[in-house]
Amino acid sequence: MREAPRRLAALPKAVWWELARAFKKRRARPGSTFYRPRQPARELYFLEEGMVRLVAEDPSGREVTVAVVEAGGVFGEASLIPADRYGHAAVALTPATVFHLPAAVVTALMHESRELSELMARLLLERRHRGDAWLVATRRSRPREKLARLLLELARETEEGMVVAMGHRELAAILGLARETVSRLLARMYHEGLVETAFRRVILRDPAGLEELLR
Repeated sequence: MREAPRRLAALPKAVWWELARAFKKRRARPGSTFYRPRQPARELYFLEEGMVRLVAEDPSGREVTVAVVEAGGVFGEASLIPADRYGHAAVALTPATVFHLPAAVVTALMHESRELSELMARLLLERRHRGDAWLVATRRSRPREKLARLLLELARETEEGMVVAMGHRELAAILGLARETVSRLLARMYHEGLVETAFRRVILRDPAGLEELLR
């Protein structure tokens, strides 16, 4: 049975079927790399489940997170430009399910389908806006503010309350901080009643208090 990302469900059936024929589905473990910088950009990726970190290098060679893609998002958009190369790496932050296909299939169908063209424009604009907001927020903040902002951004409602399903190592990697720094900041937040930590997750006990740190 053919499968395709849920975000494409509203497309005309003929277009959906052509895309579904080309899609490959991949389940990735945390730390799995989908592509690397300067690799020829040929595949476009749709994230169905999980989170993916987009990582570039600054002039000093230090890794910098340029965006975090969540379920429903798209990445690898450099593949839509002929003869281009990826400008960053894409690495699974959590267990992730991804659909990918040759970008040439998408660009060819975009010429034929207004609905697909509009959907792709919307998805890429979402990615751009989230990426821009991420860079502005993290570059202008101190480590404690960066962590508070990240926790608020990634938290999801569960039976335990608002939870970020990540460990200290993953949070540190996203923020470009040492793991020890993140652990120390979380310990301080715990003593202030803002969060509680458990195995590979952070529970937000006082989201409003975290928001206060950003003011």
